[in-house]
Amino acid sequence: MTRKKTNDEIKEILLNYNLKWVDKKYKNNTTPIICEDKDGYLVYVTINRLKANKIPAPFHKSNPYTIDNIKLFLSNNNTNIELISTEFIGSDSPLHCKCKICEHEWYPMWESLQQGSGCYKCSYAYRGNLCRFNIDYIKNELKIINPNIEIISNKYETAKTTLRLKCKIDGYEWNADWNRIHQGYGCPRCSYDKMYGSYNKTIANRHIEEWLKEKAIIYIINCYNNNENFYKIGITTRSTKERFCRTKEMPYNYKIVLEICTNLYDAVYLEQELHYDNKNYKYEPLIHFEGHTECFSKIHKEKIIDIKNKIENYISDINYLTNCHINIDNIVEDIRWLNKKQLIDLLIRVNMYRLSAIDLDLLDEFNISGYKVNEWITDIREKLKNYTYIK
Repeated sequence: MTRKKTNDEIKEILLNYNLKWVDKKYKNNTTPIICEDKDGYLVYVTINRLKANKIPAPFHKSNPYTIDNIKLFLSNNNTNIELISTEFIGSDSPLHCKCKICEHEWYPMWESLQQGSGCYKCSYAYRGNLCRFNIDYIKNELKIINPNIEIISNKYETAKTTLRLKCKIDGYEWNADWNRIHQGYGCPRCSYDKMYGSYNKTIANRHIEEWLKEKAIIYIINCYNNNENFYKIGITTRSTKERFCRTKEMPYNYKIVLEICTNLYDAVYLEQELHYDNKNYKYEPLIHFEGHTECFSKIHKEKIIDIKNKIENYISDINYLTNCHINIDNIVEDIRWLNKKQLIDLLIRVNMYRLSAIDLDLLDEFNISGYKVNEWITDIREKLKNYTYIK
């Protein structure tokens, strides 16, 4: 017969799934208990279902608290909607709602509310007034909707007028009409960053000047609990301990396997290389947390030694004339990280530019990535002389 678990054991199990025990009533592993998830929604769970990795759904017909959860969702995301329905039959059944502004009642599906839909009468009235707005009104409205975007255009006629926009975060410019802006569409570049993570090669090359000056740490940590043991490879601009100081950021116990201190730009390339070399060991943790896509069942330990040697070679005593980051044909290369063959190929290409500049009598005026061609040739030759790392 299975021993009945203590309250402390139940709390520890629930904590692994970011759940807070609410009713404090427990009979056995098959008896439902009431919990609150990390977003404040109430769920009905059993210990056996959790052990089978069946995560409770806050919005489901089997959850007796779904209506309460929908009300909480609306209070957090759309305070202008009042939920009149008292039961949730299913995702394919409409909910009775009322607009607090115009008192219009309608019956949307839950999926529609979840995606941000509101009262269509208010929406129609708003759109009808859009054509009467002027550019100053639109600019003031945008400050409320999205303060990170500014309108460069000085002309506005209708909601479909193409406007020139600029992101205040990184200066990116693009075109969109007011209908799209009002629906919440923001800077496409920032959206890309959020989708694919803040640290990737595309963004690194965009911010190369700032990131070369910013310190960063590549870390490899071993994460574990009673059920799992895996590794995570990532980047932080703080210390590793500060990066995982909260349970939400790291719901597992962990120990640091390796830390490499460098700048943020080079850290991105290092991280990508480590991720690629361990791609066959990709692992999906049972507990979802920020950075869960960077986890691996094991790590290529020989590669870690390889990276250490590479770092030692990378931080050499060569007094470079350039910043070592050369951009040719829109491809940025760091000469400190290239192998011998790559260095020779690069030297030949740079020399071709030098010979062309001499033929055109432009050698003094021509530069690559802010440095004279001869300075690049000198640095590449020095690197070849001191070359120790063979990729």
